[in-house]
Amino acid sequence: MLQAVKDAAYRAIWSPSRIADQSGRVYIITGADSGLGFEMTKALAQKNATVVMACRNEERAEDAIKRIRDDTQGGSLHYMHVDLASLKSVRSFAEAFLARSLPLHCLINNAGLGLPHEAHTEDGFETTIGVNFYSHLLLTHLLLPHIKKSAPARIVFMCSPEESRGFIPWDDMKGAAVDKSDFNWYGTSNLLHLMAAKELADRLQGSGADVFMVQPGMSQTDFFPKMDYSQTESTMHNKMQQVAGQPAYRGAHSSLYAATEPSLEGTSAGGPARVFGPWYWAQPLKLFGRGSWQFPMTANLMQCHLQEPSNALARDAANRQRLYEAACDALEEALHSPLPNRIVPPAAA
Repeated sequence: MLQAVKDAAYRAIWSPSRIADQSGRVYIITGADSGLGFEMTKALAQKNATVVMACRNEERAEDAIKRIRDDTQGGSLHYMHVDLASLKSVRSFAEAFLARSLPLHCLINNAGLGLPHEAHTEDGFETTIGVNFYSHLLLTHLLLPHIKKSAPARIVFMCSPEESRGFIPWDDMKGAAVDKSDFNWYGTSNLLHLMAAKELADRLQGSGADVFMVQPGMSQTDFFPKMDYSQTESTMHNKMQQVAGQPAYRGAHSSLYAATEPSLEGTSAGGPARVFGPWYWAQPLKLFGRGSWQFPMTANLMQCHLQEPSNALARDAANRQRLYEAACDALEEALHSPLPNRIVPPAAA
């Protein structure tokens, strides 16, 4: 009990200044050219890490590198192209990275979008879950043997308090029948990330690779301005971010903590699903007398607080196991081939 109190107190005061020297350690961060990913990259560069910035736009990535270099000359920064709306691009990125013969000590699955303009990716996934979840799940599996070879190593999955409103489309895991994305699909992408990450953590127990889930609270980034503004909810979320959002560098704290804190080594497997990040809760709301939906709220306090997910689906081990298998099946259908390095549950191994 005393140790739990000490751990909570340590997380409450943690900041990137506590990160040890990262010389010789290699990170991949998706979406590293802006927002939270940019802040993670800058903080790691300040600690002499090598960061591979997995981004879609070369010009933006090179500009981000220049801005970081105006702040620090530490570390080594490398842009590599990936378009998370394309499984082919994800595979090409993984092949190109492995060809560099670098170790990989941490993969941070950070990039994401919400309320996209296009309903589906080129592979037939609803765009939100295709970009946010399935591409990262594929990338993780493609790099998994290399991550384990670099052990002790980590994989960090980003989620958000919006997981509380997520659902699992058991009958249509690709979201192929969707005509137009809405924000419930963003919540679903976060829920799927969270559930798959915890299942991976448990299946990778003893491998030297830890898997952690983090959420950044409400942070001031360019995430919301990129939304489809033909939908009213885009405007609402953007205004909320401007008024109540914290600076992006604070939103990056939970990811940096999960990626670098030495005391977390070997702790991700077993126990309940848990998320690092500002304290949050979900408030059921009823609008115009119709149904209720979960409205997530965050205090943006205690950036590395540890809590269980709001969504009951994520807290159920059987659902997590079923979700992992269903998601891998959906990827295999899209790839027209077996998913590389798919992990069988320990009991079946």
